Formats: sequence, C-alpha cells, structure tokens
Amino acid sequence: RPPMTKSNLFVGAGFKDVAVGYNHALGIRNDDSLWAWGSNLYGAMVDGTRIDRYAPVKISEGVTAAAAGKTESVMLKLDGSVWQWGDSIGHRNDPDAPIITPQLKDVGYLSVTAGYTHFVGIKRDKIVWAWGSNGTCQLGNGGTCMSTETPVKVGEGFVAVAAGQHHSVGIKENGE
Repeated sequence: RPPMTKSNLFVGAGFKDVAVGYNHALGIRNDDSLWAWGSNLYGAMVDGTRIDRYAPVKISEGVTAAAAGKTESVMLKLDGSVWQWGDSIGHRNDPDAPIITPQLKDVGYLSVTAGYTHFVGIKRDKIVWAWGSNGTCQLGNGGTCMSTETPVKVGEGFVAVAAGQHHSVGIKENGE
C-alpha cells in the first residue's frame, strides 16, 4: 500500500454527505450518487474484488443517505428502500452488488444509521427498526440480546436515531 498523504486522501469536490466505517468511507455526491473508498476486504466497493481503493468508486445512484459499520454498509434510496452489502451476520453478501435482503425489502424508511455491527432505521410512520449484532442488547428491542438479520421493532414516535459501537439512542417527537 502506498503511504497515506494529504494529497491522496482528497477524494474530490461535490460531496454533500459522508459516512465513515471501520476502515472504509462512503460519500454521497450532489447528484445523489453514492461512492466508496478505503478497505475493500469485505466488499465495501461492491466491485467483485477485494482490492483496496484510494480513490472513490461509484456504488449506486438515487441515494439519499448512507451509513457504514465495521464491515458492512447500507444505503437509503430515494424510494425509501434500504440496501445492504459487505460482511453480514453469519454470511457474506455478494461483493458484486448491493442487495435488498428479504428482511429489508419494505420501503418507507426515512433514515438509517450504522453502529459497529448493527443498523437502526426510522420509517415514515416514525417507528424505529433495528437489525444486526445484539450482543450488548444494542438493538433496543427489550428482552433478548440475540443478533438478527430481520429488523425488530424498537419503538414508535421517533424523529432521530444514532448508533455507536455497542449502543443506540433516539429522540422521540416529544423530546424524550
């Protein structure tokens, strides 16, 4: 690998949002296209290789938000669908293309965020759903601390959520 310098870390102008995972990054350009760069060990570039990229690689179009976890990522498309790729619980997703896993094929998401190995999303009805690793009960579904690829309902009336390494937080409509 070439040494990282200021000149080869600049990824270009025209980005309106960025997300950083364990050792890869995602950026959304002003035209709603999604780009990735960094480590490709777990398929972050979605190009069918495991070659690290120091310049942005185009992933998709029509993207409104993206989140990067430790070894997998998600994007929220303009139609409200959530697409996931990279290293997933129990198996690796196809490194050639982001997929809507059967558990995520519902549309209607307003936002999605990534923790270290879990994801949290809010749907248009303001219901929060979470999926992924749950070893410290970070999904917030009360009761079991079992990991799941199937989104579990967390609560209602939320306007914002965020996820950390082993926790998730949210803000409800009433400010709680």
